[in-house]
Amino acid sequence: MTPPDTSPPGTTPPDATPAGSTPYGTTPAFDRLLRVLACAAADPRLTGVLLFDVPPELAAPVAGVFASTAMDAVPRGEPAGIRNGLPGQRGSAAAGGPVVRLGAGVREDDLWSRTRLRPAGGRITLEVLGGDLVEADPAAPPRVVVVSDLARLPLPGLRAAVTVLGADVAAVERHGVSEVWRPRARWLAFCRTEDAGRVSPHLLDRFPLRLAVPDLRLPADPVAAWRASGVRQALVRLAARAAAGGRACGPPLDEGALARAADLAPGERRAVALARIARALAVLGEAPAPATTAEHVTEAARLIGLAPGGAHRPTPGSPEEPAEPPRDEPLPPAEAAPARPPRGSEPGTATRTAELPAPGPEEPLGPLADHAPDPPGGDPYPEDEAEPLREFAPLRAAWRRDAGPAADRGPVTGIRRATDLRDLALVPTVIEAAKHQWLPGRTRRRGDGVVISPADLRSHARAVEPERMLVLLLDHTSRPEWEWPQALAPYVQWAYAARATVAVVEVGGASAADELRAQTFHARNVLDPRLAEALYRPPGRATPLAHGLLLAAQLVRRAFQQQPTALAEAWLVVVSDGRGNVPLRTSLTGRHDGPVGRRGVQDALAAAGQLGALGRMRLHCVVLDTGAQPYAELPFELADALGGSVVAGPGTRGDADAAL
Repeated sequence: MTPPDTSPPGTTPPDATPAGSTPYGTTPAFDRLLRVLACAAADPRLTGVLLFDVPPELAAPVAGVFASTAMDAVPRGEPAGIRNGLPGQRGSAAAGGPVVRLGAGVREDDLWSRTRLRPAGGRITLEVLGGDLVEADPAAPPRVVVVSDLARLPLPGLRAAVTVLGADVAAVERHGVSEVWRPRARWLAFCRTEDAGRVSPHLLDRFPLRLAVPDLRLPADPVAAWRASGVRQALVRLAARAAAGGRACGPPLDEGALARAADLAPGERRAVALARIARALAVLGEAPAPATTAEHVTEAARLIGLAPGGAHRPTPGSPEEPAEPPRDEPLPPAEAAPARPPRGSEPGTATRTAELPAPGPEEPLGPLADHAPDPPGGDPYPEDEAEPLREFAPLRAAWRRDAGPAADRGPVTGIRRATDLRDLALVPTVIEAAKHQWLPGRTRRRGDGVVISPADLRSHARAVEPERMLVLLLDHTSRPEWEWPQALAPYVQWAYAARATVAVVEVGGASAADELRAQTFHARNVLDPRLAEALYRPPGRATPLAHGLLLAAQLVRRAFQQQPTALAEAWLVVVSDGRGNVPLRTSLTGRHDGPVGRRGVQDALAAAGQLGALGRMRLHCVVLDTGAQPYAELPFELADALGGSVVAGPGTRGDADAAL
């Protein structure tokens, strides 16, 4: 009887050996992953590895393999690096470095400084040390930093990655920590291909090694498969040569390799990264090559999934491709195409009488240069084709309007020196006071309590909450001939630059759960994909405009009342022709009670009047005129009730009407 398979999802049982894989149950995608991780461990400049489309359940095992490769690349007895600008002592690393995981809740204080309480001689001493990213001990093995989702890394993590990744030297001066070190940490980040447009290009450039492995399957024990692989043995030999004082960075690149790297990789950064990967492959081969050649560069391009062009595209005038004839010489006339027989004639009457050309000598078919096979896995640079959906200035904190009570809201991101007695951080305050208890001038008045001075007070540093809001009311039944994104572009751009939250109220959509009621959703910013879907929603049959305006009024009033000082400005953009055909009572009760008449329009104007009363709260209202006929005056009546203005859509009215 065959025992049941208890392997975790996404893994290959030990007795299952797929075709074309190694005897250890690995797949081609896993073999490519091992080679990429080995290249990252072999070259100290390839410190950042970015993996696309890895299943979430496989992220932890892949991180374990990455930590094993970093540990195997540590030379035993390697010389120390730079610490505070001076050469350190020689040491050895018998174990791998710590694994640092950066998630959505990472804070500045965790990355750059930490405190430790130690009992000594009946007293408790406080020691301030470097954070998770500060490599104060040059003799320690390099740390492993794992980012579970690069697109959702908060601002402290983004700044840390841009600062440390690929840097020759890093320094920190924070909370009594003063360190200068050479960053040696190995970074492994995961990201989805569709989220590549959400990541800052400055951050993506810090990851020279890219690999897309959507079809990744792991063996039952990925670490054991790595230890049994041949590339691991080559990495261990490389570490042994480095410990003995030999060359560990790989053979130099010849002229052909440099030209090939510049030809295959667009951009200087990518060409340099491709050359370093090729150098790592050359040193990790079965027989280390004396130089890195163009073949190594092509192999590196195939490894990461960068299409090597199928074949080298020869330049005009080269021996591989004849040069184009000069412009002053007449081109040979094109042969006349055979006339197509009439549609009603029988096939074969003219074809049978035509003489067929005699077959010529056989010619071998060469490879098609313009139709190279697609690279395995996927494109390592999906941000080139992805639509940029990242926030405005993603590496910069949002501008804070004032430091009043609005600063006391939002998630905690760190600790800072307190300027008043609001939002005090009690534990950091006590820790800060404990640092200076034995300084002159601090005398205990009663017992053995802690003396806290005003300089010891610490408060929470919180993320800035949005101070602006954009409310869109989209009437799908009044969809004009022009596209909505073109007319809404100025308001969406304002919300993008101001990092405003977005609330969308949809009226008359074909996919609505209840066609008599409006639908609404909230978005963190304009980059939410639901906003793009709402702009192209097909129209339905009913137009509950009054209910949509009532929901918009409730959203705006709630936003101003819950955040009386944080919400500084709000825009309401109504895209409708004003022809509501569902009374408000019908939308609220769900019962239809006879002919509608003009009740739907009157209820919409009454609901708009509630929004007009909120003008004192810095609410700006705009009605986009769709130019629908008849009843062209309804958008202007709606704008009067809102206390706003009418903006004509593209090609609907003249500039005079648009200025009303």
